[in-house]
Amino acid sequence: MSDPFQIFRNVKKTAVFQIYESSKITFVSTANPRRLPFLLGSAHVHHLAMWPVEEDLFRHWLKEAKAGDVYCQCCLGYHYADGERPEDEKKRDLVRAFKWWSRAAAQGEPYAVYRLGTAYYFGYGIERDYEKAVRLWLDAATSNHPEAQYFVAQAYFTGEGLPMDRRQAGFWWLKSAEQGQPESEFMVGQLYLNGEGLPLDYDQAVYWLLKAAEEGVDEACSHLGVCYLKGLGVPKDATIAYKMIERAAMAGLPAAMHNLAVLSLNGLGVEKNPDESLVWHAAAAERGVPAAAFDMAIRYRQGLGLPKDDVKARQWLIKAAEKAYRPAQVSLAQFYLEGLGGPRQPDEGLALLREVAVSQPGADGNIQLEAQFGLGIMYHQGVCGQPPNYDEAIGWLKKAACNGHAEANYVFGVIYGEGRPGAPKDEEESLYWFGRAFERGVSPNGALAGESADPSLTDGDDPYGEEFALTDEEIPLDDFFEDEEDESERAVDETGARKFKH
Repeated sequence: MSDPFQIFRNVKKTAVFQIYESSKITFVSTANPRRLPFLLGSAHVHHLAMWPVEEDLFRHWLKEAKAGDVYCQCCLGYHYADGERPEDEKKRDLVRAFKWWSRAAAQGEPYAVYRLGTAYYFGYGIERDYEKAVRLWLDAATSNHPEAQYFVAQAYFTGEGLPMDRRQAGFWWLKSAEQGQPESEFMVGQLYLNGEGLPLDYDQAVYWLLKAAEEGVDEACSHLGVCYLKGLGVPKDATIAYKMIERAAMAGLPAAMHNLAVLSLNGLGVEKNPDESLVWHAAAAERGVPAAAFDMAIRYRQGLGLPKDDVKARQWLIKAAEKAYRPAQVSLAQFYLEGLGGPRQPDEGLALLREVAVSQPGADGNIQLEAQFGLGIMYHQGVCGQPPNYDEAIGWLKKAACNGHAEANYVFGVIYGEGRPGAPKDEEESLYWFGRAFERGVSPNGALAGESADPSLTDGDDPYGEEFALTDEEIPLDDFFEDEEDESERAVDETGARKFKH
């Protein structure tokens, strides 16, 4: 396995690349290798040198391109789209770029076919046509162009332009990664980590994530940090985990910022540092990480490094809840129902609880069960001065109990044992529900052993307890392509060049 600390030593800020033109002219330039696209699948050209371009070289490209030289046509296409023409400074000319890519594509050059696809995708130099873009990408991918293979995989994964097929997505990302495409290496690592599109294999996940990290993909460092923290495919090592996540956070990845805040707060891989943790929590929350916004609400609610302020806590809960962060929705419902940090809004509170209660179970299914249980108790007691609704209460309590909520099972035992409103007295039924509750750790006095985390905001005795948790880096990859600041999304810029948004 690669040395994880080699990632930090192998910076590769600049490198020298050469262009081997068909005319034997050699041009040398220095550049950041991550900004160099994989140009041609030809042995004649390895990488395209970065700009500025010498005027003599530009004239050479133009002359040879007009004579039909496919490599010079590609260089001109890239140059007009992304580069700097001597007489026009940094002005782009996408129409001319499209013309030269079209000429090269007509000769079967995979890179040109791939760039034509990006032109059709964005409508630069031609009318936008997403389906044609995907077809062109598929043609170039079949010709073994790694960039095109990346986007074909993305199309299969999202179902945009091609039928959704996670196995096909894994197939194409793996082919691209095997050619050294860094972002494909990262995606393959994610697929192996989640067992989606490729078999669940933590060893393979770490292998590909390390390769991507060594190529400068900061998102891979963030995922590797979680692997080292949890012992997925590697021995547990909090120190390496911290350094991996720190690198990703310093690169501007919001989810990594949140995780670094949690590590600093809990002293994992580093000495406890609540002040530094607060800085990272705030930075992640400002960049839209819902878990970080929820943590900021906890801080303001409990006065952890900040003055107690229910108004600001409520504001942060709203931000997190707007992104469907379930713990924040449950806590915000509590704020609405009790009038914390603002006016009482019982209808909005109940609506939030219902939304969580009927949602699909996520990584923490307990949140859904807590919402069902909470609704049952509230309707049984009466919500905000309203009379009890026993039918509604029994319905929600039964959902929670049948889904495994221990205390809901105990409550059903009490209801049937005493014949409370909503259910007739039935000793046999009562014993059945008590038995289920005891199997789930409830003692005969109703106390729950090893109590599950309360999703609401409370004034607990332990100010740095389990409320603060790592952002789950094993995210569903559907979310990876969402246009949100809190997920360092893989994107194509306006000319089709690869880049990451941070």
